[in-house]
Amino acid sequence: MGPKHNRGGKSPQGGQSHQQQQQQQQQQQQAPPPVQQQAPPQQSAWGKPPGFDQQSSPAGGGGQRGGRGGGRGGRGGQRGGAPAVREQHQQPEHEEEVKWTPTPTTTTTTTTTTTTPSTPTPSPQPVAATGGWGQGGAAAVIKSAWGQPPPIQAAVSAPPTTTSVQQPASTSTTTTTTTTTTSSSSSSSSSSAAAGGRQGRSRGVRIEDIDVQGLAIKKSGVEPSAQQAIQLIVNQFPLTFKSQKLFQYAVDFTPAVDNRTTKYDMLQSIVDQIGLFQYDGVGVLYSTKNNPTQSYKLAGSQTIQIQYVKEITKNDPASIHFYNILFKRFMREMGFSIIGRQYFSSQKIHSIPQHNLEIWSGFFTSINSIQVGTSLLADVAHKVVRTQPINQLIQDKLANRATNADIENLLIGSIVITKYNNKTYRVSGIAWNKTPKDKFESSSGPISFIDYYKNNYPKHKVTNMNQPLLVSDVKHKGAVERIYLIPELTFLTGMSDEITSNRHIMMDLSKHTNTEPRSRMEELTNFISTMRTHPKIKDTIEKWGFNLGEPLKVDGLKLQDPAIVQSLNQLKGQRWLVISGDRDLDVAREFSDKLCKLSSLAKPDIIQVEGKVFDAKAWSETIKKNLGKGYIFFFCLIPFGKADVYAAIKKSTLTQFKAITQCAYAKTLGITGMAVAKKILHQLIAKLGRSPWSISNPVYKMPKHTMIVGIDVGHNSDQRGKSVVGFCASIDSEYSLYHTTAIVQSTPGKEIVESLRPSMKGALQAYLKKNQRLPDVVIVYRDGVGDGMLDLVKKYEISAIKEAFNDIPSIHGLHPKLIYTVVKKNTNSRFFDIRNNYGNPVAGTLVEKGCTHANWYDFYLVSQKAPKGCVNPTHYHVIHDESDIPASTFHLFTYHMCYMYYNFDQSVRVPAPCQYAHKLAFLIGRTVHAQVAEELSLNFEYKINLCY
Repeated sequence: MGPKHNRGGKSPQGGQSHQQQQQQQQQQQQAPPPVQQQAPPQQSAWGKPPGFDQQSSPAGGGGQRGGRGGGRGGRGGQRGGAPAVREQHQQPEHEEEVKWTPTPTTTTTTTTTTTTPSTPTPSPQPVAATGGWGQGGAAAVIKSAWGQPPPIQAAVSAPPTTTSVQQPASTSTTTTTTTTTTSSSSSSSSSSAAAGGRQGRSRGVRIEDIDVQGLAIKKSGVEPSAQQAIQLIVNQFPLTFKSQKLFQYAVDFTPAVDNRTTKYDMLQSIVDQIGLFQYDGVGVLYSTKNNPTQSYKLAGSQTIQIQYVKEITKNDPASIHFYNILFKRFMREMGFSIIGRQYFSSQKIHSIPQHNLEIWSGFFTSINSIQVGTSLLADVAHKVVRTQPINQLIQDKLANRATNADIENLLIGSIVITKYNNKTYRVSGIAWNKTPKDKFESSSGPISFIDYYKNNYPKHKVTNMNQPLLVSDVKHKGAVERIYLIPELTFLTGMSDEITSNRHIMMDLSKHTNTEPRSRMEELTNFISTMRTHPKIKDTIEKWGFNLGEPLKVDGLKLQDPAIVQSLNQLKGQRWLVISGDRDLDVAREFSDKLCKLSSLAKPDIIQVEGKVFDAKAWSETIKKNLGKGYIFFFCLIPFGKADVYAAIKKSTLTQFKAITQCAYAKTLGITGMAVAKKILHQLIAKLGRSPWSISNPVYKMPKHTMIVGIDVGHNSDQRGKSVVGFCASIDSEYSLYHTTAIVQSTPGKEIVESLRPSMKGALQAYLKKNQRLPDVVIVYRDGVGDGMLDLVKKYEISAIKEAFNDIPSIHGLHPKLIYTVVKKNTNSRFFDIRNNYGNPVAGTLVEKGCTHANWYDFYLVSQKAPKGCVNPTHYHVIHDESDIPASTFHLFTYHMCYMYYNFDQSVRVPAPCQYAHKLAFLIGRTVHAQVAEELSLNFEYKINLCY
């Protein structure tokens, strides 16, 4: 059986076309790998979930979502081009050469019994090659070339079962098959599949966000006055059918067919009977022809059952599925290659050789159901790709005395790309005991990885035979498939902490990624215009009878800015201690004078660290010796770039000493003026439980006793796959004092928040202790919710919050009313101010009509300024609302809370508790790796980015 292919399109860097690749593949000997039996998905040895790590600044600027594109890359990489052998006896070889003669037959009612075959015999494990990695063998410098996918070893799913399925009255098939089939047990299930339903992680069928029921209903806002109104356009392009009707069908192949190309060719052979069609490759077909349910007899025993499901109306969610299939085809017709959920072209790769980086430019597209109907969302996309192959990176790290564990911490969870097939994979682990000389069982017998690549990728030379293999575990049809990648042919994507902390690299990157608003809109309109006028696409649009409109105009509303009052003298007369190295004592004295002048702090005691300045333990020991001497905080001037010193200070003071610390780089403080001193003072005031500023005479009319909660999820670099949840809840009426909890998820890849009930209960108890009563309203801002998670959040997290309410005895009063809001920072929607020459909307711009969801209580809010590039709005979706708070009040309150983040003296992209939760999760996951002492739960120590 040959490999799967994406239909049409070209690879970047002037790669081969799809047709050329097919011709080459027919000439070359194929070596597909065996099925390798493994544990079910949730028991994967590596357990890394799909998705990208994302970096964002508090201000939110115009940064690009360079990492997210590969969120589904592991799966996409495997299915898009890797040899698709599930079982050795699934399909005959050269199946594309089989001819079919269609013969339609009418079906009758029957009960179908589907029998799953016995578990196939597992293929032998590859023979492990001897030889140590990193003990000789120079790393190869390879040129970018493009070709075919890597070998995979597929996992077996759960034990087989036999089930009896009652088919609807208009169907008739009996299927006994050795592979997974796409069947339709009812019209409703077919409709669900068409709407995008797919298997979740051990939770049955995952419900797409658009299909979730029982969400909060949109509340009416306030009509803008002449002074408040803003005319905007958004990067949404309406899609409307002119007069053509569209029908949906469920498709079932008997015997089952796994190869998408083969299934498409079979359907194409009966196009005269079924009419113009689009097929999703799984089990759903769309056509302009209204056909009854029929079975079509092909050559031999092959039949195709095409079951009528329904007519697609204008606002039917199934139309989204249809358009997504169609526009994916359009992008390939235009020469773009899909990587994750974005499209890139070989004509748009910018090299930055001084940093060993490439920037790939392209587009993101998706189909959405909004108030005005169905629309195409199009945005500019960028992906950062390293030019250093991973085997070279590993050798460099080993040469610098890094351990295997250090390298695993660096690579596991990262997204890599194999340039020969333009596919991305998430690294699940490193097989140190495997090398390219190892063998696996192919359909033609045992073959080594190196020989496989020699046969199938002649342009790619593997020179180091002792390098380990990267492991990527991807899910396919309910099972885990293990893919082995050769590091020499693999490259990291995205931006590491090392890159984002380098000002020079970020400046060079911004030249290509920070597109000004007007230029961005022009690029998008030109892209859509090119699509409309492309000969093949234009012909297809005319055949299907729909129209791709101009960018949508929407009305915005400028919200009133808050009045901020600062208070910087709250630490007057307090004692503090400065610790520094011997070379930095002068900097310590100079900076402490600035801080005292701003804050009226007492003049500090300044001491030298006891021990070597680069010894992380010496700093912790110095702090320990000075505990109990009346210092309210310790100010540490640490050596530049010494992350281990910072980590040691934070871990010891947060988990053992229960002390407040402020760390800063001596090198930075030595060249800065009062601005940094003022920022550090803000942090210190907040850490000590006070407010550096507040909102004077707030104009929003919120209930006095309101608690706001921020929840975000971050990556834990110390524990593979286990994310960290930051939970921050306000306990005062000024929203300046927070109770915080860090939750380390017990299950790798967990989508919903564990321990939410005890965290919420602890916050309510803290509120009760301070205020002698419970809050009337609890507003939850939940960040970190990915696409497809809405149903899980609604089912599990809201119920956990409500259970926490019930855990508080009724003697303390009525339980609070709950507002639960999903916050998405990284949207692809962009707004352009028509009156401002299509520039960025001002901070405080609200959009709640036109481009929002037809039935959701949702809105977009631009809460921050973007000094460069295109401003990124934040999307808010209220999924549960028990309150009687008007929408206009909630909009204004949400905007004003974006000014209450004490690490930045302007507004940020999300309400303050969200940003605090993000910083808490980041600090615990990247530095502390442990729960913080409960005594510090009311301080801000682990919610603020401390290192300047």
